Amino acid sequence: MNFVKNTQVGGSEQNILVLAEQPMEVQSNFELLKRELLKHTEIESVTSSFQLPGEAIRDFIQVRNNENMDWLQLPLMVVGEDFFDFFHIKLLAGHNFSPMKLDYQTEMKSQFDFFFHQKKQSNYVEEYVINRKAMSILGFNTPEEALGKMFHIAHGSLAYIDHGIIVGVTEDFNYTGLYEETDPLLILQRRVYQHCIMVRLAPEHIKEACSTFEKVWRDVNPHFSPDYIFMNDVFSRIYYNEKNAEQLVYIFSLLCFLFANLGLIIFVAFIIQRRLKEIGIRKVYGASVSDIILMLNMNFIKYIGFAFIIAIPIAWYLIFSWLQRFAYRTSIDWWLFLLAGFIVILISLGSVTFLSLRAASKNPAQSLVK
Repeated sequence: MNFVKNTQVGGSEQNILVLAEQPMEVQSNFELLKRELLKHTEIESVTSSFQLPGEAIRDFIQVRNNENMDWLQLPLMVVGEDFFDFFHIKLLAGHNFSPMKLDYQTEMKSQFDFFFHQKKQSNYVEEYVINRKAMSILGFNTPEEALGKMFHIAHGSLAYIDHGIIVGVTEDFNYTGLYEETDPLLILQRRVYQHCIMVRLAPEHIKEACSTFEKVWRDVNPHFSPDYIFMNDVFSRIYYNEKNAEQLVYIFSLLCFLFANLGLIIFVAFIIQRRLKEIGIRKVYGASVSDIILMLNMNFIKYIGFAFIIAIPIAWYLIFSWLQRFAYRTSIDWWLFLLAGFIVILISLGSVTFLSLRAASKNPAQSLVK
């Protein structure tokens, strides 16, 4: 689960509120909302996108860089300004999107003209950002090689601006969830398709920031309620089964450990009771307390070690099988098993040593007369 939080974009964020599927009226007021929110210090940053993190990318776009090249199909991601900075997504080369030159109303008119009159914004060159996988598919060997290259796009809704240049290349980042591998992405910036709004709050002023957001929202969008949730709640829903499994593993591991240790204590007490005379005789012939404790402990270390050897392949297989559900998965490192075995042996030896010490400290006369 730590791997999920650290790999998923926004997975470890506790201070981001999100609003999904906003109507056109709210989208048209986004720039005003953003400006008003950023006037307050408890609001750190604001961005938008076509979809929230954790949602699958199902839209595709046709791209080519000249008339002689066949069209290639790439998954499409539409984001707003400051998207990469908002999620701390680093670029391998190039720069982030420049501020959009077209406002919402102009884009809506361009889209209308494209739908009904097949008229395009032929004099407008937009900017594209691609990830490493898309860079390879488009035939570039290095991120720097892709920068500045002109591409044409074909899409039923977005081709009212049908060409642009690559201004940035990112590392492959996981936006859709760990169940699917990262797609090769063509990322572009449009105002019209910003259905989801995301706001980063100052961590030390969450409550105050929420109040500020609600107040600004009501001023900018008085006819719509600010139905927001926090980003970590989004991922709690996506990884609901995994989070429940995490809690169950904690609970049942603790119960199993307590019962196993209790059983070990009862077993050790029984064995020691049967060997009291032997312990007494050994002490009469000069055995020290530490010799008695070592003798008793060594027998139980063998049993614990044998159980550990049996448990390792079973535990590895169960963990390995569960991880196959994910396209991205953490490694199963050898030291995890070694650490678990060390902790079990340490606590078990503590229990055994306590009982052994009591038996070894008894007066031999008391043991031999029984």
